[in-house]
Amino acid sequence: MECRCIVANAAKVNNINCDNYLSENALERVTSMPAEAHEALYNEKILALAGSLAKDDRLADPDATADMVSPLCGSRIRVDVALDANGRVAEYGQQVRACALGQSAAAIMKSKAVGRTVEELIEIGDHVEAMLKRGGSPPDGDWADLAVLQPAKDHKSRHASILLPFKATVKAMNEALESRKDAGV
Repeated sequence: MECRCIVANAAKVNNINCDNYLSENALERVTSMPAEAHEALYNEKILALAGSLAKDDRLADPDATADMVSPLCGSRIRVDVALDANGRVAEYGQQVRACALGQSAAAIMKSKAVGRTVEELIEIGDHVEAMLKRGGSPPDGDWADLAVLQPAKDHKSRHASILLPFKATVKAMNEALESRKDAGV
């Protein structure tokens, strides 16, 4: 079975559309993958997470918004945050246009962001990057769900999409914290 068919069939089952979010170059690389590699990368857990994501879940009154795009694959995310008095995420919203891997990472971020500090999110983002790029172990504890993304370590073209939710959330939090500082709050 051709790789693209595997993604298309799995995506239909899980109510997602990966092809809309892949650039032509990225789509060509993905569809040229051996079917076994593709099945491991886009496994049932990844597709279920991606299918569970509300792609447009924005906040009405965020403290800050950050937009990020992966130039390699075209994945994009817009993250809204509202912070509590201690600088922790009180509310989190996002708009995601990414492949199933990026959507999965965004779904996990959405489920874990509230109550986190910017330092915690920098640390977990660094941990995910080490897992993908340097053979590090997957996160554990509250972030153990991110282990599902480990098969992407051999697919460098997917790393940026997976890391977008972490980078965008940190960027939005830093902007919100800077606004508070500038306002003397």
